[in-house]
Amino acid sequence: MNFDTVHEYHFYNGNNDMYYCEDHQTLIIVNDTDKTNRIMIEGIKMDTIKSFVNTINKKQLNENLEDNNHSQHAVEA
Repeated sequence: MNFDTVHEYHFYNGNNDMYYCEDHQTLIIVNDTDKTNRIMIEGIKMDTIKSFVNTINKKQLNENLEDNNHSQHAVEA
């Protein structure tokens, strides 16, 4: 992007899929209902995708560990 603007897009039904085309370095977010509403962002490197996935996985793992710790304390009490 060559401009300072924020673009917000909304897929209101929440049924979305994400794809990545490594050949074109393109992230694709698709509305699962009709497949015609989609956002394609070119120029996203695979390392960026991997970093994003790792961040999400770490966050989910931490949440699962916290939930498990709370459950164990409830059983012990």
